[in-house]
Amino acid sequence: MVYGEKDWRIIPNELPFAALQNVQIAGQISTDGKLTAKVKYVMRGDNELLLREAFHQTPKERWKEVAGLLALSDGFRGTITNVTASDPMATKDPFTVEYEITQPKFVDWSKKPVRIPALLPQIALPDAPGKEAKKIELGTPLDVQTSLTLKLPEGTAVQTPAATSVARDYATFASKYDAHLNTINASRHINFLKRELPIDRTPDYSTFLRAVQNDQAQPIVLLAPETQQENRK
Repeated sequence: MVYGEKDWRIIPNELPFAALQNVQIAGQISTDGKLTAKVKYVMRGDNELLLREAFHQTPKERWKEVAGLLALSDGFRGTITNVTASDPMATKDPFTVEYEITQPKFVDWSKKPVRIPALLPQIALPDAPGKEAKKIELGTPLDVQTSLTLKLPEGTAVQTPAATSVARDYATFASKYDAHLNTINASRHINFLKRELPIDRTPDYSTFLRAVQNDQAQPIVLLAPETQQENRK
């Protein structure tokens, strides 16, 4: 068979779909301090490809190991169970991964107060460029949304961090934290809009980077019910 010029196609640089990463966490902390959570990922883009390859090349009986590495990369610690994933070969749809994670003694209620991180994946941003860099590489435009619903023992008092919102022409970031009764809701959303920036934007990008990092470092403060009673005496 002879191929003519019309049989060749130019592959575009842009993806045929928007790159995204959506992570939902639903968890609870028991009176003995144990954390139990269900985590669900929905992905499109570069990270999707890496996960598809990892799950496709790994026997199902070892998927727990792959999910464990994914959890560690997002800052989660604990025992991984009940791992499921969509068909790695079904590329018309986003790739999804779900697992459960438990961590005994996640909280030490004897501490007054208790400080815990917001149980959301750490959003990785490119570092500020070095002196020899000619431009700031941001990578493929990517929309990352993470959300948490965390239930606490009844009567637990909660102090949530302040929300953050920063917007640039190359990326936007917004976080939200609130608590009602014994349930914490938290979310972070970052949207990378450009692949790169000129090097003279370094001071502005460094400010944006610090704002995101400072937000992710904020703790959630908990006060156990019995501690509240002691404080009233």
